[in-house]
Amino acid sequence: MAFSTYVRVYSIKITGKNFKYKLYYNSKTGLFLKKKRRGLVKMARKMGEWAFIIGVLVAVIIGLFSGSLQENTSGWLILLLVILGLIVGFLNISESETTPFLVAAVALLITGTASESLRIIPTIGGYLAGIVAAIAVFVTPAAIVVALKSIQSLAKG
Repeated sequence: MAFSTYVRVYSIKITGKNFKYKLYYNSKTGLFLKKKRRGLVKMARKMGEWAFIIGVLVAVIIGLFSGSLQENTSGWLILLLVILGLIVGFLNISESETTPFLVAAVALLITGTASESLRIIPTIGGYLAGIVAAIAVFVTPAAIVVALKSIQSLAKG
């Protein structure tokens, strides 16, 4: 697999509603015009935000109804949480948000492992334990993705 190296010698910005042009220099082919889409980045960011909201809602639903859900349904909902967590990790967490996100994720994961102690709370303890455990399932894949992205950026620089 061959990678070409791009060296920017001059930058002309031509912006429109959903596009931005920049002029780059490629040592093999010469000058060319490259188009970058800002709209796609915004759409991906929005998709990550919606994945987060849906993930938290599904985690709360799983936590509230974990006792009455069938095993097959519960398995599919947990798979949905994992997929939504991956989407959040890839699309929603920027490089500047990495450290705060990982600190919050570690706090949630530690709370998730101690969720059984919430069961001693009368009436709502079982629900709280289920919600916290489901949120931990949702946050774990996102934390793994963000940690790997952080390690990759550290290895580059």
